[in-house]
Amino acid sequence: MEIERARLLQKVSELAFKYEKENRGCAQAVLAALQDAFGMQDDMVFKSASGLSGGAGLTTHGSCGALSGGVMMIGMFFGRERRDFKDPERKRMIAYRLAKDLCVRFEQKYGSVVCAEIQENYLGRKFNLWNPEEYKAFDAIAYQENKCPELVAQAAIWTAEIILDELEKTGKINEIKSTVRQR
Repeated sequence: MEIERARLLQKVSELAFKYEKENRGCAQAVLAALQDAFGMQDDMVFKSASGLSGGAGLTTHGSCGALSGGVMMIGMFFGRERRDFKDPERKRMIAYRLAKDLCVRFEQKYGSVVCAEIQENYLGRKFNLWNPEEYKAFDAIAYQENKCPELVAQAAIWTAEIILDELEKTGKINEIKSTVRQR
């Protein structure tokens, strides 16, 4: 699985970088890259990530959209299902634990999970993404210097690693091996 794992992580990284650079929308870029790499495309889940970029609604006050997209993918694998909403087996605790792991990685590398704080730490300052002049300044750093595409690629890699580690730990890795080989 090591070669397949390396190939999957490389694909996730390349796709996430490309999707963010070409299309913008960090949450959807992470989610799309992971869905594509794992062969789990779901347009409704992808669509539901539309408002999450820039800390939700480009406000920068909430969680980084790349983090949110990663957490959504973790939920696709390990979340509770609506038909089992009460979750007597507490499956959601796995998703919580894995999401926390992703948050810890963000905090260690970027100093926070909050978009505005990540901007300040990683881009050198905070930006009001609803102000056209501020957005232009943000674009010059975030996209012309590939900072956001690199962050998005890193978030997608971490998420894939977390998912793969949990699948290996639980012995469910064989369920996706054939999908990974085809990619």
